[in-house]
Amino acid sequence: MRILIADTTWATAGIAKGLRDAGFLITSCDAGEYLASYTRTARQNAIVLDTDSGGPSPFEVIMQLRDAAPTCPIVFIDGRGDETLRTRLLNAGADDVIDASSDRDVVVSRIGAVARRAAGLSQPLIELGDLRVDLLNRVVFAPASRVPLSPKEYELLEHLALNRKRMVTRDELLSQIYAFENEPTPRIIDVFVCKIRSKLATAGSVQVVIETVRGRGYRLSEVTGPTPPLDNAADAHKMDIAA
Repeated sequence: MRILIADTTWATAGIAKGLRDAGFLITSCDAGEYLASYTRTARQNAIVLDTDSGGPSPFEVIMQLRDAAPTCPIVFIDGRGDETLRTRLLNAGADDVIDASSDRDVVVSRIGAVARRAAGLSQPLIELGDLRVDLLNRVVFAPASRVPLSPKEYELLEHLALNRKRMVTRDELLSQIYAFENEPTPRIIDVFVCKIRSKLATAGSVQVVIETVRGRGYRLSEVTGPTPPLDNAADAHKMDIAA
């Protein structure tokens, strides 16, 4: 999952480190005029802001973000201890307001929980067909074994799993993995997908496929109908469909 830290303050810098240590991908962006346009360009799993950032008012930021990314969770870190302010922020559209003095692990867990709920998950686990994606430990299990994915392969498969009800473009996958930093060409996504398909087949997965939507992107889908024999598992990961 990718978390956007809007304006780096003493409070959010420590939280960003905790999120990185927990395996989250972190993007930083100024909370000013570019924040809304950035969130329109790059999909985030949650946005974290500090009520004391010194930029636009938190209420103005909420209005901008709700227009730019209506479903993206907004989490504020607040060091003022003003319960009235926190209530107003929640009523204005924030998904959580966390006391800046809270234990860092608790803050990281709450941000992760908010991001998961926005993705329709009640626990840090995605089960699709014969695959289990453990979001907390960042590992994927198939029937025969754990799937040995590289960090970027895991991020790609996790993003497809989180968005399994829709087609995901190559550009979106690229921004999810690299966040516009030293990005290679979109064709690197095809290379990652090829490797993931092979590893899923080797690990015995036959009920989940990464479909190619030609000219557009990919979709993670559960196989319907008879399950193919295990010996033909690799074939189950080569499905192409028309756009």
